[in-house]
Amino acid sequence: VFFAMDTHLRYTYWNKASEILTGIRAEDALGKYIQEIFPDKSWRRKAEKVYRSVLKTQQPRTFVNDYDINGRHYVFEISAYPSRGGVSVFVKDITEHKQAEAARREAEEEKSALLEEAPVAIIHTDLQGKITYVNERFQAESGYSREESIGKESLQLDWFPADTTKFLVERMAARLRGDPAKHWETQFKCKDGQWIWIELEGKVLRRLGVPVGFQIIASNI
Repeated sequence: VFFAMDTHLRYTYWNKASEILTGIRAEDALGKYIQEIFPDKSWRRKAEKVYRSVLKTQQPRTFVNDYDINGRHYVFEISAYPSRGGVSVFVKDITEHKQAEAARREAEEEKSALLEEAPVAIIHTDLQGKITYVNERFQAESGYSREESIGKESLQLDWFPADTTKFLVERMAARLRGDPAKHWETQFKCKDGQWIWIELEGKVLRRLGVPVGFQIIASNI
């Protein structure tokens, strides 16, 4: 969508895409003020403010605005540029992108809630073994808080017997090579010095198909 306005915000150009989107013909828009074409639209005030800023500063501005047009909700990315005699405006429909973004956020929030409420301890590390996340159950079982855990090198902490630490390194490398997950039992040293028996399972965390770390799931047995 592309349209242009003069210094008084009267439409001087209105392309076919503008007609299709709004249902307003070019001959009905040209020469009219923005408030005449969209008299009762709350989103108009934000747009007007940006357009006047572009006219005053002669600097381009890009902003996002929500619109309800013909019973449908849109989200547009709008780029306004100073031009000879007014302002030129390009409008990009990013509704689907915003909806997908919101869906991803919702999925992440649901995933985070599941991790927090899981009945097992969960630890995330990066590929070098640095802890990036621990859930609520881990804190309750181990006695270590998030502040005491996140950012630490998991393989350098005194949490496991030496042979388990060596085995963890081997299993991380094996999982990156594509070897299947394995369950194994070992001991874990809690913050109060008590040793408990746990069952471990490790998996590779991927982002867009690329390995970015590991998830370790521990059950107190």
